[in-house]
Amino acid sequence: DWKRSWQASTESWAQSNGTSPHLSSENNPRDLALHLILSMNSSRLPIWTIAERLTEAIRDGSRRIVLCAPTGSGKSTQVPHMLADRVGVAGQVVMLEPRRIAARMLAKRVAQERRSQLGREVGYQIRFDDCSCAATRIKFVTEAILFRRLISNPRLDGIDAVVFDEFHERHHYTDITLAPILALQAA
Repeated sequence: DWKRSWQASTESWAQSNGTSPHLSSENNPRDLALHLILSMNSSRLPIWTIAERLTEAIRDGSRRIVLCAPTGSGKSTQVPHMLADRVGVAGQVVMLEPRRIAARMLAKRVAQERRSQLGREVGYQIRFDDCSCAATRIKFVTEAILFRRLISNPRLDGIDAVVFDEFHERHHYTDITLAPILALQAA
């Protein structure tokens, strides 16, 4: 059944990554998942195997990089760390998310990883909810928010990196914001 299959795959993952999820048949799958997420060492995510090549490419002047990797490899949560810490982006890193819930949850996760209060160093902005401040370095936003920011600030002053996350799920706002951002890169 699905629970036994899930537990076996979770045990295998935990053993290969040096964690101990304390699996038993009495555990609730939600509790097991939460334990794995909280105990997982983010530096073991697959994205870190290419971290050096990624940062070198950005330092060498590559302004457009496409990352294709399976779900759970760390693209959404670890790339902002790399840009802010390893590449030395001085301005804000904006992570464009197609859904509001994703923007909020990813911001919360990255803030936890950076041991920062949500809304300070790491924040998010979605329709009717802005959880950020002037000192926010990593900001998760929805497509419409970035579109409105482009209208009010076409040069995107203060933003040094824009990451289009989940680009395959793009909507019309993504396409509309992509053109001016590509023009800004060319300038």
